[in-house]
Amino acid sequence: MTQDGGLKWSSNNNWQKMENIMSIYAYDSLNVCIVGANGKIFTSSDAGKHWEKRSKNNIGNLTSISFVDEFYGWATVPGEGVIKTINGGEDWSFDTTGAHLNLSKV
Repeated sequence: MTQDGGLKWSSNNNWQKMENIMSIYAYDSLNVCIVGANGKIFTSSDAGKHWEKRSKNNIGNLTSISFVDEFYGWATVPGEGVIKTINGGEDWSFDTTGAHLNLSKV
């Protein structure tokens, strides 16, 4: 965890439950979203001090995540499509507008 833009880092015991992280995105200095294997999704609103599990069941490996602002974000599920959130990562659903695409990164 860092609080100075990456100059100094400290460990965070919450990382133990976040194995197989594939992508991380910070859309401002406090709000962070992590995705990984087996549909794992975690969000933090305090720069990583505390994490909320937002995992989607029955979703494959999430390989990439990106946000355009603090509300709207997308994550890739290779071979299955893209999932999206419109509330900062609290809820996720498949984005059917690009369902025919087989993306590995957003």
